[in-house]
Amino acid sequence: MKLKIISSKRTSINTIDDTIKISVPDLSLLKNKNNKEIIEYLFYEDEIIKSFCPSDKIRDYMLYCIFNNKKVEELEKILIEERYPLFSILMNATNHFKNSYNRMKKIDGTIVIECQKEDIESAISLAISLNNKVIILCNELSLKEYSKVLGKYDLKKLKEYDIEVGYQQENTPINIYKLYELSTLVNSLADNIKKYNLSSFETIMYVYDMVKYKIYKKDDNDYLNGRDLDRLLLEEQDAIVCSGYSNLAVAILNSLGIKAKPLISYKERHQRVIVNVNDTKYNRSGVYVFDPTGDRRQNMQDTIYIKKYDYFGIPLQRAKESAYDEISEVLDYSLDDLINILNDKKNIYKSFILHDKLIDIIGFVQDTSTKEDILSVVSILVENYPLIIESYYQKELTIEEFTKMLYSVRRIEYITGMINNIDFDEIRETISDRFTKIECDEFRKRKMSKEMYFLKTLDTKVKMENYLDNNMFNFINGATSETNEIYRDALNLKLIKVLKSGGIKNERK
Repeated sequence: MKLKIISSKRTSINTIDDTIKISVPDLSLLKNKNNKEIIEYLFYEDEIIKSFCPSDKIRDYMLYCIFNNKKVEELEKILIEERYPLFSILMNATNHFKNSYNRMKKIDGTIVIECQKEDIESAISLAISLNNKVIILCNELSLKEYSKVLGKYDLKKLKEYDIEVGYQQENTPINIYKLYELSTLVNSLADNIKKYNLSSFETIMYVYDMVKYKIYKKDDNDYLNGRDLDRLLLEEQDAIVCSGYSNLAVAILNSLGIKAKPLISYKERHQRVIVNVNDTKYNRSGVYVFDPTGDRRQNMQDTIYIKKYDYFGIPLQRAKESAYDEISEVLDYSLDDLINILNDKKNIYKSFILHDKLIDIIGFVQDTSTKEDILSVVSILVENYPLIIESYYQKELTIEEFTKMLYSVRRIEYITGMINNIDFDEIRETISDRFTKIECDEFRKRKMSKEMYFLKTLDTKVKMENYLDNNMFNFINGATSETNEIYRDALNLKLIKVLKSGGIKNERK
């Protein structure tokens, strides 16, 4: 038998196939308890026992039957003597705990602990106290937060523990000490980015450019080499696939305090990044999709990848057209349909699946506990459905916003050496290409002739370039608070870069 321990609002024990599932509100309650003590604790916390058990005498005899493998018929005699009318309820409860206790004696192999962010230290403490190998599943913490949590432990002992942690969606659980190494590395990278004081969208663009620099390569022998963060960063694998680009961006952004997670299209077998952006500089708050795989560097000679932002900051409505995703599958239901499925007693499995998906979807844009039951989720939906939809269905970024973002990021990329110079022609071309393609996508949907599509595209390109000729420098003027004179700003940046590189050389001497 396998054991899975879950942090939950309610206390329970159930068996599904070959797995015993124990749910408790506080994981520390199970620490240093043997099987008998765990069953006894769950027994006393059980709602049926609390509601229907009339006396200590009956309760004690129920426990006697459970731990001594006695037949419940003996309990039935006592219940009849006590003239207890609902004895079948207590007999079923006794059988349930007796069977659970007997199954727990057969537990072998890995124990899984599933917990929320606030329970991670209790989960680690419980895992350390167990004799079995343990996998902790908790992807609510950023790697920066994991770095702080794991830094409290004796690192020598951390190496010795047979504990793995599932720290982020779409990554294989890794040894807890390796997680400490990975989290420290990503934390250092995030701290380095944070010092540039970029806005949320600008930070995402900077990370986007870092991630898309890597060249797509699949490892035919082991797909995980191109997907899992520990292999990409600690083992420095040269392979990377769409899930690797996504996982890398998600890890860095979350460690920068920007809420991000993988967005999966099972239909297209593709993984992107979905981000809940809160950017006060651009007055933008809501969900956008980013796909660094689509804008990636193609080969070692590719120098134009830096200009590609076709898949940057896409509203979910547009993103789902190219790769229909797991979130859109749920949001495309009406509110009435969602409530009907949740309340459908005839299809409990579908109801629970939708419940879990909604918890993730709602929790991504609102502060909602992952422990909410179905009734609570229905209540949240009824009260907040318009706000949830509004959060996920955002408008396109404007040309002015994108121009300011791009220039602000190019300034930092120039100082850090990611680019060699600030090329205003390149900035103009980058903006023109992105927004021309967005408009041309609308033409494609109208199913016009090739000739008409070509003419429309050409006309759009000319209008876009004329618009940028008249407005781009005005937009850039507002991108930095340091100066309103663009060329003076460029000279200042060159001076900063020279001084910085000179400082580095002096340090090396």
